[in-house]
Amino acid sequence: MKYQPLYIAATGQHMGKTTAALGLFRAMQDRGLRAGFMKPVGQSYVVVDGDKVDEDVALIRDTFHTDGALTDMSPIIVERGFTEEHIFARDRLRLRRQVQDSYARLTDEKDVMIIEGTGHAGVGACFGLSNADVAEALSCKALIVSGGGIGRPIDEIALSAALFASRGVPTIGAVLNKVLPAKFDKVKRVVTAGLGNMGMRLVGCAPFEEDLTYPTVGQIKGHVKLELLAGEDHLQNRVEQRIVAAMKPEHMRQYLHDRTLVITPGDRTDNLAVCIEEQMGDGPPRLAGFVLTGGLVPPGRIMERLRQARLPVLLSNEDTATAARRINEIVFKIEPSDVDKIAAAQEMVARYVDTNLILSHL
Repeated sequence: MKYQPLYIAATGQHMGKTTAALGLFRAMQDRGLRAGFMKPVGQSYVVVDGDKVDEDVALIRDTFHTDGALTDMSPIIVERGFTEEHIFARDRLRLRRQVQDSYARLTDEKDVMIIEGTGHAGVGACFGLSNADVAEALSCKALIVSGGGIGRPIDEIALSAALFASRGVPTIGAVLNKVLPAKFDKVKRVVTAGLGNMGMRLVGCAPFEEDLTYPTVGQIKGHVKLELLAGEDHLQNRVEQRIVAAMKPEHMRQYLHDRTLVITPGDRTDNLAVCIEEQMGDGPPRLAGFVLTGGLVPPGRIMERLRQARLPVLLSNEDTATAARRINEIVFKIEPSDVDKIAAAQEMVARYVDTNLILSHL
C-alpha cells in the first residue's frame, strides 16, 4: 500500500521535529513499511563525502541505513548569502523542481516518505519555499510539533495549520512535546479540548525528558573546538550540569554532583585537587570532565592525577567567562553517536504518539 507523504513541521526551532522523525520512521519500519526520508530545505549542515547535507539527514541515514543519495535527501542547503541571492535572482520554479526531482528519485519502491521541515510553517517563504510551499509541492499531509504549554501552543499550532491550509495541505494533527511532567495530565486534557474546538486533533503529548538534553564531553569539545589534554576514552561521558569553579575549594565542593563538567582556570590547582579527590573517593560524585581555561595547562603532577582520575580534560584558550558562555549557548541536537538518546526518542514516540492514527490518515 502506498501512503501519502507525511510532512513534519513545527511551531518553531527545537520543538522536537527530529525526535518525531526518529520515532515515526522506526514505527513505520516496525509495521513492515519501506520508509524513506527527506529534509528538502536545511540550514545546519555537515559535510559527508564532500557533499553538504543537513545534519538531520545524516542522523537518519546513519541510524536507519536508508538508501538514496544524500544530496536527494537534502537537496537545498541555506548557506550564508543564499537568501539574499534568491531574493534578488528569484527563481522559485527552479528550486521547486529541484525538490520535486529529488523526491521523485527517493520515492521509488517506498511505501511511505517522511519529510522533515525547517522551523515554523513560514520558514523559507523569503525564497519561495516555505514549509507550506514544500508540503504542497510534494502533496503531503502535515503533522505539527509544538512545545509544552496551553495557550501559546494552541495559538501557534492554529497559525501554522492556517498557512498549510492556504496551500491546500491538510493537517492530520499536532504533537505537544516537552510538557512538564507535573502538569502533563492537565495540559493534555486542556489542549485536546482547545484544539478540538478548532476542529484539530492532538495525536501526541510527550513529557519533557531531561536526559535528551545532556550532551557528551566529546560533543562540547567538537562544538567549541577545544584541545584534548587527557581522557580520550571518556569523551562519551554525559554532562548533566556545568559549574564555573572560580570560588574557593571549600565553597566549590558543595556544587560537585554526578555528571558535572567543571570549568576552571588551568592554574586553579587547588580546585582541581579537590575535584580529583572527590572523583577518586569511594562514593559519588562521578564527574563528567574538565574544561581548563586561559590556555593554562596545570603542572605535571596535577596532570598526572587528572589522568589517573580517568576523566576527559579539555583546554580552552579563552577566559573562563567566555568559555562558559560559549558552552552554555550551544543547542545540542541528537547526533548519530547518541545511541542512547536515539533509543529514548523512539521509545518516547512509541509510548506517547498515536502512530496508528497518523498512518490511518495518510
